[in-house]
Amino acid sequence: MKAAYDDHASVYDQTYEAPIRRYVEGFTFNNLIGDVRGLSILDVACGDGLYTRKLKRMGAARILGVDLSEQMIEKARAKEASEPIGVEYKVADVASIGRLGAFDLVTAIYLLHYAPTFEHLSAMCAALYENLVPGGRLVTFVASPWYPERGRVDLPLYGFSVKIADPERDGSPGLLQFKYGSMELEVPFSRWKRETYEGCLRAAGFSNITWGTPTLNPEGLEKLGAAYWESYMQHPHFAFITCSK
Repeated sequence: MKAAYDDHASVYDQTYEAPIRRYVEGFTFNNLIGDVRGLSILDVACGDGLYTRKLKRMGAARILGVDLSEQMIEKARAKEASEPIGVEYKVADVASIGRLGAFDLVTAIYLLHYAPTFEHLSAMCAALYENLVPGGRLVTFVASPWYPERGRVDLPLYGFSVKIADPERDGSPGLLQFKYGSMELEVPFSRWKRETYEGCLRAAGFSNITWGTPTLNPEGLEKLGAAYWESYMQHPHFAFITCSK
């Protein structure tokens, strides 16, 4: 996974304009986050800082972005250097970051499904919990536990396909292939069951665990039409989890 993102860091921001990211992922993120003015936020799996910078612009008092990919963090730091807004970045494996601070909110957009083993998934959840203040909140996106049911789905209209080696096995290896513009990205991940995510989060100490599926921005519906979105919105490739300490 680290190598995949390192290799594509220079062109990764092309994906920002992909309809799924623009009208579904981003819209869902904004709805979940709510008012962050004055909050201290840890953004893990921050990539090149798309949501890190968004959160700062939304009024976060302090924000730290963490990612395993050196190339992604290098790009994020370059953006901060060219347009300083007060964002910090750190290269680290979330499973072993320890306590970086006491944050009001932790965001993890596409993190937990990269855990290759149950032990790594448990360590990730424990690290996220450790970095929250009492009453703090976690918002995370994960590869949908329900998708694809038959092990493979190809959706060229949206620029991606998903393959699961063994849909019946918890933690089965999967592969997301995404193409947009000149960028072609292949990212390995693990498809964990819903109860496994919940078990690891509860074992770490989290409560009030809530699941949801993405929502579509009305602007995207108006611009591209209901027929365009029908297949994707029936079977979105990600789900979100919110929980609290």
